[in-house]
Amino acid sequence: MSVRELEPRDYEGLARLFNESEEGWPGGFTGGTKLTAKVIKDWVRRTRAIAHLIVEEEGRVLGYLMLTSHWRDPDACYVALLNVHPEARGRGFGKRLLLRAIGLARERGFNRLDLHTWSGNARAIGLYKRTGFFWVPGTSVYMQNYVPLLLRVLGRYLEGVDWYSAFSRRIELEEDRELWRGREVFTYTWRLDGGKVVAKVDWEAKLPCYVSTPDFEVELWSSERRPLKGFDFELRFRAVNRGGKPLQVSAIAEPPSGIGLDKRAWSLEVKPGEEVELSLSARALKDAAEPLEEYEEEALVLKVVASLLGVEIPLAVGLRPRAPVEVELRPSPITALAGVSKRVKLVVHNRSGKRAKVRVALEGIEASAREFELELEGGATAARDLTVKVSRWQRGEVRVSVKFEGGASYEAREEVSVKP
Repeated sequence: MSVRELEPRDYEGLARLFNESEEGWPGGFTGGTKLTAKVIKDWVRRTRAIAHLIVEEEGRVLGYLMLTSHWRDPDACYVALLNVHPEARGRGFGKRLLLRAIGLARERGFNRLDLHTWSGNARAIGLYKRTGFFWVPGTSVYMQNYVPLLLRVLGRYLEGVDWYSAFSRRIELEEDRELWRGREVFTYTWRLDGGKVVAKVDWEAKLPCYVSTPDFEVELWSSERRPLKGFDFELRFRAVNRGGKPLQVSAIAEPPSGIGLDKRAWSLEVKPGEEVELSLSARALKDAAEPLEEYEEEALVLKVVASLLGVEIPLAVGLRPRAPVEVELRPSPITALAGVSKRVKLVVHNRSGKRAKVRVALEGIEASAREFELELEGGATAARDLTVKVSRWQRGEVRVSVKFEGGASYEAREEVSVKP
């Protein structure tokens, strides 16, 4: 058995592999069309793949993997297709192709390797997880593999090691959900002769938030995963020295646009056997983006690069800032027969823990009250009934000005449509 790059002389063998691979693919593999070497040649020319890998045995092509660039993330690549001949499944051919793809991703500087499959593909999901892929929660079935990044970052400990054999995890055919300090992580553990190496990846940040080796432990976390805009939150950095000499740690922070940080660089000396923890003040600025709670929506990434023992460890937390006050008009849009007045409800929710004075102004809408004030305790919700006259198509705004106890303030605008 050997794994190598596809060559023109393999086109006929690859066509035969595809033609004989109907079994195990929903709806079949080729769609009933017999493929030829010429069809494969034209297809390969069009794909613009990073690599076409095959596994062969005794001159016969028995497996294929296509590696492409990621459609959205320049730091990732993607397994667009993986197929093993039905007669050869269960013999390790798929594993060999995946391990070669992970190696290529590492060599070419990618942090991650992704793929999709389906929930009924139990054998493949188990294989993917054993080779370092994690099933992203809330997806069907999107998997990410951070081994390319971790092999580079932890090369001091993993270089020359059969990382696949040393990799240790529980395999369950379900979404990978693990909470660590209030955020979801993927945990990679390697059991080596000199001890364990562990990395926890904050999958929203797409970088580690925790790294543990026989020599040290470093970690980054925040008090809030969804900080309120205009409010401070805490960022914490921790280092542990497991060696016998003082450990010098330096760190440089790279906050994203919309996140303020009171300190962007620091140095620590950690004595043998000691732990040092640093607290920094951070703030989600009023103009910060508000990414939704969906994996397609990229979180803001607050990154810190820690340097110690000649190793640079990228640590990060994913943040999804949100407004401290939520305003909702029910129903929205407002629809009714022309000339009819409709009762609506304006709901204001105070997400902060502080008492708030809220001033609401409606502009461009014929309403029974154009301006009014509400007072809300921390975490409270208040509602105001309004009557809106639906005489013509109107596009207006609900403007909200908020002053919080302690001095913080916030302003927001919400577009409203009225349709007869």
